[in-house]
Amino acid sequence: LAATKPSTKEPADKIAETDRLGLAVTQLSDSEKEALGLDSGVVVVNVQGAAVEAGLMVDDIILALNDQDIKSVKDYQDLVKSLPKNKNAALLIRRDDLTQWVAVQPEK
Repeated sequence: LAATKPSTKEPADKIAETDRLGLAVTQLSDSEKEALGLDSGVVVVNVQGAAVEAGLMVDDIILALNDQDIKSVKDYQDLVKSLPKNKNAALLIRRDDLTQWVAVQPEK
């Protein structure tokens, strides 16, 4: 069986800057979704600041943000932009075979 972890698609010098949560994400490919048994989600390619403190890691898959399903990078970015400044964001993540909620405090 092939590895089920998503692989980073872009070289390190091409990785997007992190957002207010300290994350940069990319789209899961159709083959990655199929291998993982997922319909949607984005994969973390860079972790800094608040996201590190919350325990997020590269290759974590973000399935939802504040109970909103993440179907694309644009969905994720739009939700992050609309986050209140003084309220934690609840991320539903999948790491290996474990799915869990993680709270992250957005940067101001």
